[in-house]
Amino acid sequence: MLKKYKYLNIGKNNFGDNMNVLITGAFSNIAFEVGMNLAVYHHVYLAVHTNAQLDKIKDRINNDNISVLKIDITNKVDYKSIDNLDIDLFIANAAIGIGGSILAMDMDDIRYNYEVNVFSNFELIKYVYNIMNKKNGGRIFIMSSLASMLPIEMLGSYTSTKASISMLATTIHKELKFIKSKVKISLIEPGAYHTGFNQVMIDNKEKYLLKDNSFYHLRKKFTKRQRFIFNLIEKKKNKTIVNKIVKEANKKKSKFKIRAPLLQVFFTKIYLLLFR
Repeated sequence: MLKKYKYLNIGKNNFGDNMNVLITGAFSNIAFEVGMNLAVYHHVYLAVHTNAQLDKIKDRINNDNISVLKIDITNKVDYKSIDNLDIDLFIANAAIGIGGSILAMDMDDIRYNYEVNVFSNFELIKYVYNIMNKKNGGRIFIMSSLASMLPIEMLGSYTSTKASISMLATTIHKELKFIKSKVKISLIEPGAYHTGFNQVMIDNKEKYLLKDNSFYHLRKKFTKRQRFIFNLIEKKKNKTIVNKIVKEANKKKSKFKIRAPLLQVFFTKIYLLLFR
């Protein structure tokens, strides 16, 4: 059933030339909202993980500026679907979150978290970069998180993947500047928003914690504590980060770091000054 979408109040004068934009992990939340807003003046390819998501997302949109496709970033065969799209902006957003203590999880689960968020993510980023490099231009926005800088109990598998993403994105940014590449990198680091993603990690840690480990017996206590903290700090609406991403996407020269909400950015910096 088609849902009426509420767009941000961003005037046409703020938009640059028409672009082709590819967004992975675009089934819902921040990436979907960014795509819907960019599609006002650009052609947007919303890429989702599964065929089931593909069928569902088609029912949510009615815009000739939007195309939907399936890209499982762990499946190299799916990469071929972008070969002829002439992408100007790639927003690499696909990720999963697995909760639990590193000391109490099966290493295969941690490896899978890294496989999706880091290895496969950057394999696709490299694939898109090579396409952009051949046409001598393009931009890549890489989605990380403010959590990449924070040690959050029972979320170490996820937050460490985000730390890797931020480090790799920063390194690539410097390398491309060194060779004066026409392909530009930006790093997106959102704070905590109430998208449901954090709640999935809070709840799924019980699935990934090994039962013979002492952390398993404390899982209820950790869950209660995590829910309280995230209920306290999460922004209920995605508007601030969506607005920033859309505005930077429509500049001819985007900032390297895109962060929001401002208060969480401020407190993260204070935490790093005091405790790192």
